[in-house]
Amino acid sequence: MTYRQIECGSWGHLLEQVMVVTAEFEERYSNSGVPFFRGHSSPSFQLLPGFLRTQSNLVYQPFDEMNFYYEFRARAGALLSPTLTSWDILFLMQHHGIPTRLLDWTESFSTALFFALEGAAATSDVDIWMLNPYGLNEDQAQTESILDVESFLKTEYFDLFIEPSKGTPEWAVIAIYPRRQIARLASQHGLFTLHSARMPLENIDGPWLTRFHLKQEAVEETNRLLKVLGVNDFSLFPDLDGLSRFLRKRIKGGYAMVA
Repeated sequence: MTYRQIECGSWGHLLEQVMVVTAEFEERYSNSGVPFFRGHSSPSFQLLPGFLRTQSNLVYQPFDEMNFYYEFRARAGALLSPTLTSWDILFLMQHHGIPTRLLDWTESFSTALFFALEGAAATSDVDIWMLNPYGLNEDQAQTESILDVESFLKTEYFDLFIEPSKGTPEWAVIAIYPRRQIARLASQHGLFTLHSARMPLENIDGPWLTRFHLKQEAVEETNRLLKVLGVNDFSLFPDLDGLSRFLRKRIKGGYAMVA
């Protein structure tokens, strides 16, 4: 195991440990440094994007990625601006639930915590991962920066993965900034890692990751805290779908019927 794992039995202990690790990060990269966070409702969930993950014992192949891209672009038709690059289309595919090579992260610890708790079973521990994106990119791409894919790679997603003409990438995974043109991406402070290989990030040798493992007995109090802080479906999904999910959770039902 190349990452650091910290066991947390309460909300207070989790916050204390996150602050300790964040302080270490800021000491190295100053207050302008941006760590990445990601929440998992199941401790068995790997740091792999949807396209590279095994789905019910099935594995997507390169022609599936090609089909996803061409079908999405063709069937979306007039819904897509003709000025979009293939990277823009990739970000839209990810946003709308198509399996891609992108793995979602966030600058916001509370956002990651929300997603960790959202799908957690009543008897399940949860994980919040913290990634040092600068250390990752220094090792993988020989640059200590969070990357804009177009300026760094100097090629389109289409030429790199759909109709490859640039050869196989020398990196397995890099941390990137997306264009935050989508309201949800902006409200969630979204970031991505871009993966070229079917290897979970936690299995790649390098000290970039910290795993905060929150015990099940602390989940309920942490949920209450997020509610008090106003972190909810509507704050993270500022649209009618997010509002509807927020209201269904908030309004539990009326009076019981009397026989």
